[in-house]
Amino acid sequence: MKRDLEQRLKRIEALYERPGSEGERQAAARALSKLRKKMQVVRVYQKVTIREYQFEQFDRKV
Repeated sequence: MKRDLEQRLKRIEALYERPGSEGERQAAARALSKLRKKMQVVRVYQKVTIREYQFEQFDRKV
């Protein structure tokens, strides 16, 4: 997933940097912003360690 996002980021950056209409440039800027946010989320989730807990229920007779 991360590799796919990086490839998309490179393509959008190329669109942003090439000469084109102002509308294309603004659309590319918005797409870059969204994609960078997604990539930040991916980085955060990669750092998180998932721990599994197993809970047992004990029958208590009072």
